[in-house]
Amino acid sequence: MPNLLYIDNDTNSLKFYQDILKPHITVETCEKPDEMLGMAKNNRFDAIMLEVNLSNACSFELFKTLRTYSNTREIPIFFISNDNNTNFLLKAFALGTADYILRDMVPDEVLARIHSRLKKAGKETLSFGDIIINQDSLIVYCQKKLIELTQIEYKILLFFTRRTLNGRRKIFNLNEIIEFVWPLNSQNVLPSTLSTHITNLRKKLNSKEVEFSSIRNEGYYLKIRN
Repeated sequence: MPNLLYIDNDTNSLKFYQDILKPHITVETCEKPDEMLGMAKNNRFDAIMLEVNLSNACSFELFKTLRTYSNTREIPIFFISNDNNTNFLLKAFALGTADYILRDMVPDEVLARIHSRLKKAGKETLSFGDIIINQDSLIVYCQKKLIELTQIEYKILLFFTRRTLNGRRKIFNLNEIIEFVWPLNSQNVLPSTLSTHITNLRKKLNSKEVEFSSIRNEGYYLKIRN
């Protein structure tokens, strides 16, 4: 289920929109800008919703800050307001907002607008167990935490995830993995080099649901832990 972070000074609004969305979207709420930025920076969210008229911060500046974080740079960010102010609306879209939601919109319209944007954003996303890969921004999450990977580690993870999700055979031999990761220099890469990178990848991900398994002298496969 997608998860959304919503900041608003009005506790009634927080509860109202949380109730509207919660059958379809997990909503985490907060009232303080610093708290919201901390949550956004250190956790994975599929979208963020900002009240335009925050009493203790400028929502447009918050938007700009969110776009500097690697894990919120590409996700949909919505503005919500009870003010159909043309200047606010134009400024929001100039910044790149996913949509501008007015409080007088019926709940079904709000849900449809958010779902539509999430669906478009999800086309470049792969997920397997607790691992999520954004192929557009080259960002990886595990257990909703941003994971910093090297280019080689990212390519190895992408190889396993794509092929496993596409239903191809479970065991991948060493040569085909090496040829995917090092296409221009595969003949000079030793199996031990691949093994070292996979070991480092396992440690960084520290996944509770996904396991890289190996069969001696044959290859590796990816599986969901029982």
